[in-house]
Amino acid sequence: MGDVFLRALGADLEQTQRALAPRCLFCVPQPRSLLADEAITQDALYTHFLTPAGDEPERSLGSYDSLNGKQVAVLGSHIHTGKGFSDRRQVRILLSEKREIHHQEVTVLHISRPLEGGLEVPEDPSEIDVATLRKYTAILRSFPENELIFYQLEETISQVHKICVQEQVYERYKQTLPANLKEEWETAVEELIHAGSFDDIEEDYRLQRRHGGGVSHLLQIQQVVECYLMESLHDVIFPRIVASCREQDKKLQQVLYRMRHYTPEDFGLRKEFQCFAAEARDTLLTVTQKKTPLDMLLVFKTCIDRVSDAITRNVKLRRLDFEAYQLTTDDILDQLLFVLVQAFNKVLRETAEDASGPASPFPIAAVIKYISDHHFINSNTTALGFTIANFQVAIEYFLMRGDHDDDCKDCADLALQGGNAGIRCSQIIEESKCVRAVHKIRRDLRKAVENVELARRDTGTETGQETPHTILAESNSSVASESRSVKRLSIIGEWSTSSQGTDVINGTSIDASSNGALAVHPVEFVVGESSNDTNIIQVGSGQRFFASVMEDGNLFTWGDSSGGRLGYTIADGDSRRVSIPQRVFALQQHTIIQVSCGAFHTLVTDLNGHVFAWGSNSRGQLGFLSPGTPSTAVVTPSVVGDLRGMYMSSVACGEYHSLALSSDGRVFSWGCNKYGKLGRAAEGLLDMVQPRQIDADWTGWAMDMKSRIGNGERYIVRRIAAGKDHSLAISSDGAGFTWGRGDSGQLGHGCYMDVSEPKQVMAISAAISENCGLIDIAGGNDFSIFLLQNGTAYICGRDPSLDIEKLLLSPTLLTLSPTLEREFFGQITAVSCGEAHYTLLSRSGALLVSYSSFSQPSADAGSTTAEVQERRVEWVKEAGVVHRMVCGASHTLVVV
Repeated sequence: MGDVFLRALGADLEQTQRALAPRCLFCVPQPRSLLADEAITQDALYTHFLTPAGDEPERSLGSYDSLNGKQVAVLGSHIHTGKGFSDRRQVRILLSEKREIHHQEVTVLHISRPLEGGLEVPEDPSEIDVATLRKYTAILRSFPENELIFYQLEETISQVHKICVQEQVYERYKQTLPANLKEEWETAVEELIHAGSFDDIEEDYRLQRRHGGGVSHLLQIQQVVECYLMESLHDVIFPRIVASCREQDKKLQQVLYRMRHYTPEDFGLRKEFQCFAAEARDTLLTVTQKKTPLDMLLVFKTCIDRVSDAITRNVKLRRLDFEAYQLTTDDILDQLLFVLVQAFNKVLRETAEDASGPASPFPIAAVIKYISDHHFINSNTTALGFTIANFQVAIEYFLMRGDHDDDCKDCADLALQGGNAGIRCSQIIEESKCVRAVHKIRRDLRKAVENVELARRDTGTETGQETPHTILAESNSSVASESRSVKRLSIIGEWSTSSQGTDVINGTSIDASSNGALAVHPVEFVVGESSNDTNIIQVGSGQRFFASVMEDGNLFTWGDSSGGRLGYTIADGDSRRVSIPQRVFALQQHTIIQVSCGAFHTLVTDLNGHVFAWGSNSRGQLGFLSPGTPSTAVVTPSVVGDLRGMYMSSVACGEYHSLALSSDGRVFSWGCNKYGKLGRAAEGLLDMVQPRQIDADWTGWAMDMKSRIGNGERYIVRRIAAGKDHSLAISSDGAGFTWGRGDSGQLGHGCYMDVSEPKQVMAISAAISENCGLIDIAGGNDFSIFLLQNGTAYICGRDPSLDIEKLLLSPTLLTLSPTLEREFFGQITAVSCGEAHYTLLSRSGALLVSYSSFSQPSADAGSTTAEVQERRVEWVKEAGVVHRMVCGASHTLVVV
């Protein structure tokens, strides 16, 4: 039937004289998936003829149109049907080749089933699920002539059980047992073929003998017999194999433990292919739950498919050219190595939690031996053969490093050849980038302490402190104010610029072309407002708008009112820019305790633990759908209904996603799930819009991943924050977790991958102790800042205060100029991030603000390394003593 498709295409090209467009594709379904009596219509032919979609902005890379107007997307090894098809399906590409049809070259894709119609069959003849096998078994046993064959198989199973339960007998037969079982399997298959249950099986058998190929009926009988035997024998054979492979698995686990902090970057995967592949990891961990070699092989194959799909999604997500980023076998293998490390780490943490667990909870070497010895069907030329080969190579990769000696001759020879270049053999286990980051943090801390102490002695301000002192912060953005009044607000920087390049805030002109990045602009409330006599307890800031929470629970907002982000309607004819803070009267019956501003939306919590949301709801970031409205903007604050019944103590906003923290330490997320920033699986719009709990293990582990940072029995989250496309959290033991977008290193995991679930930032663990954990976190566009209780801050991602292209993939000590370092080292109590700037608040209330190179010239502009160039950070003395602060997009709001 596949040839019929190609002949039909040739006839159509001859008749229409159509010239094929460049990069067009013709899909040919495998014959078994087509109805035998169904003719190929012109509509079916045109459905399978694909041409690249035009440059429409809403169409993604890999989009194609069929000749009859239907839409598909080619993503890696699958074709996804779209608009115009009666049902949506995902069809696997089995093979691609170039063919000349009617004097024109076309790329032919052999696919597992038609894009529309046809039958759903396994993608590969050797891939049949357990349910189908049970059906085939029942069919074969239903024939009286086959009953004796299955009785003989039962006898074989009984004999093997007797052999395996007796140690001495098993030792005598263990070497020949796989061969004996294979012989029994071959005999049973031969007898079933000649029993006459299927008229065409003997012809199939002759064809296979003649051509060496697999024929469906014969292959299915072989699978039935193999699975029938091994499902019954698994419980006695597999434990024996696990015991025989114990030393090999132990060696493998020792190597994996030494490589526990490896990331795709350490394995040499190119940036564009680095991905978390959590689905592949979780799929792989189910392999020990299977009983037959075929089931285990299918788990391996699904794991590799998940790896390929994850890489394809990553390339698509960044709108890269698929032609320029073709996956190779080496790329798949490198990512598979990382998946194996991730699987080992998950098992390691679970084993540490349950000390009574099995000695070898993930015997992967035993699994591979079980498959090799007891998968009797020749799969060398199938996808399953490719699968087992990949896993064998991966395991060998690790075991070779386990055999590496410290006095390796190759290492010595290479070192002599390379001189001082430090060349080593490929089998050595190098330190991961995470471990190197740990060493760097420790070195930088020691050096900073020495430099500060020396500077303080030289200036007569010696403190006698040998290490950064321990401080306690009142909150992430505040300084203890005791009984002092905190009623005044100031804006630092340019929060809005008009088309003429200037804007006016309370009569103060801000010139966008001048050096106004650090200029201080007081904010005045309306005369007579009770807020003038009320302390400000909390502030928030987003894209050109601001919010402040008063001690009496009132909320004031001002700035750009577009999209309803201020929480009230602006009268027709009035400017959309509100220069003076206005009370949000829709919330006057509620006592507001906290506010958070995203790019275009706002969240607050009240005294009763309710969450209210308003502003842009374009990606569901408000936590509810807004049907029946012509716009996605919600002007009036509305309660987030799905969070009722739980007390929410704080909220955090990203650009298009939101987080909430309950009083019992649970984290909820909703909104856009691009890059995995929700930290949970979200299928469809409704699942993303509705707040759901992030089911994660918030235990903070030390670098050995065997001991915990804290000593509590229950680990919960006590602080949350959000960057533009990533999320951050601090657990109750002071550990830091990040997830979401990571292509600039902003997650701090030592690589460029996005992470779809909360993952501990291990490198920062070097600076964490039982009495000194993280107390604050903040995220910007593509960077993050972590603050420890000892007053030291760490940054990762694209440092906006440095003129360098190098990205900080792991947290690095945030050092300042010598003058500022002498004054404020170990004194930081709060951090905040804007789009491309950050602020640090000291214990004394001094505000340190970073600025970009285009805002103010830097004396070190042009430096090429972070070690040489000083960060562009300035003490804004004009702000006075700051008690609270928060960064907006390109400005900072402070309470003084």
